[in-house]
Amino acid sequence: MTVITISSEVAAYGAEFAERVADRFFAEVLDREDLIERFIKPISTEHERHMLRVSPKYYLSESSAGISFRDYLYGAVNDLASRSNLVLLDCGGQFFLEGHESATHLRLVADREFRRQRFKQRNEKKVRENDGQDLSYRDIVVPAKSDFGQVFEQIERLERRFFTTIFMGQSESDAVYYDAIFNSGRLSFEAMLNLVDELVLERSIQQRLAQFDESSQHATVNPHYFELKNESERDFARLLDLYNLEWRYEPKTYPVEWDEEGRVSLAFSPDFYLPRFDLFLELTTMNQKYVSLKKKKAKRLAELYPGLRCRVVYKKDFQSLFERFEAAGITDQDFAAKFTASNQNGLSQLEAEDLLNTEDEKDE
Repeated sequence: MTVITISSEVAAYGAEFAERVADRFFAEVLDREDLIERFIKPISTEHERHMLRVSPKYYLSESSAGISFRDYLYGAVNDLASRSNLVLLDCGGQFFLEGHESATHLRLVADREFRRQRFKQRNEKKVRENDGQDLSYRDIVVPAKSDFGQVFEQIERLERRFFTTIFMGQSESDAVYYDAIFNSGRLSFEAMLNLVDELVLERSIQQRLAQFDESSQHATVNPHYFELKNESERDFARLLDLYNLEWRYEPKTYPVEWDEEGRVSLAFSPDFYLPRFDLFLELTTMNQKYVSLKKKKAKRLAELYPGLRCRVVYKKDFQSLFERFEAAGITDQDFAAKFTASNQNGLSQLEAEDLLNTEDEKDE
């Protein structure tokens, strides 16, 4: 499941961004009102629901279910997060799902004066479109002739009080509760969405690796593991180990460019070598500068050493590899029986060639 919680400052594009995130991950968006209507309505009266909208303290009152409304929501939200793709907006999702293995927690902020002006302009427009009628905020009437600059400050105070009251002094502005904080006044939606893609992918990879580690039958540590330079390389090495694919780390360095005096000016040491398949693998990162350099090196390697086989593996290919292993029927549950006891050599060459085909040609 992909579960994302979004906490946003007032007028920091929280609702708009939540919709874009939901479209990206085929998820449902639920805000504070949605939680009341979906989960609280069946166990409450109309008066109780009104009180929940206007008084944060009322969430601590006992419901007809025998526990507080807050605790009832805690169970309902966690249950839903375990079976659905979900985006929770400005409803305390970062607290309800704190520590949840599938949840990525985001915070949207922006310059205060920028937000004040945006709030003012947006609500003045609503008044004009509604022929001068009063507006409402969570069952609170906001007169059409209000100074919306002052209303902005009042709503900010109400939002702070909502979280500190319900969650026992915890503040929604505390960075410790979030995986990432975005300045929505400076970053485009697309830039933020791309960063969310990476966060969700990283969480999925780490979650799968943790599950594999729990059930892995390997008791020994590959002696080359301590040579690895970063977390991505260690993750990839664990993936290879878990599927019994022997590897070497940077075993050879190949010159790929020389200066006018014949001295080596550029060399290439591919990250991994799989001796069983005589195949080199080079991992790459998000940084386009390094991606371009590595692709250049890999291309020169192919030109200068035509018998040598090297594939570029992108971070997104980690997820693809997991899916290919699982599609081939290779799971953590049957790994030991199927690929250790019955076949000490691990995957067949044909299986590994197919599974390790990361299709990097498409990125050329």
